[in-house]
Amino acid sequence: MWLGPGNTRVTVGIRMPEPDPASGQGDWRCGFAISGLGRPVRKHAYGVDAVQALQLAMVRIRLALEPYRDRLTWSGCTLETAFPMQVPYEWGADLSRRIEDSIEREVADLAGQIEARLAPAGAPPAQDPGT
Repeated sequence: MWLGPGNTRVTVGIRMPEPDPASGQGDWRCGFAISGLGRPVRKHAYGVDAVQALQLAMVRIRLALEPYRDRLTWSGCTLETAFPMQVPYEWGADLSRRIEDSIEREVADLAGQIEARLAPAGAPPAQDPGT
């Protein structure tokens, strides 16, 4: 990643998840580090298993980079490309599902708009394969 306008290199490192030695519950942790933003960041994210620890490390990395989002690029793209926002689940499955449904509606609407622009004049609208 690069931090503009001076094109300072920003490096993000993610370690392999491992059992958390401080946990008596069998929890896991995933270490991550960020350099190039001034003061280096070295932290862990914790989860009930390796997958959750890794997912939460990605969330924490995005949060650490968020204040720099307007100046960060990754392969010519934005922060969202490297570390996309995750749907929050900590407020319950109902809210998470409503957010997911909203995202799916927006994506379907956008896809429909793109298809309509690309369709030849007078062509019938594309059918939804799920119907």
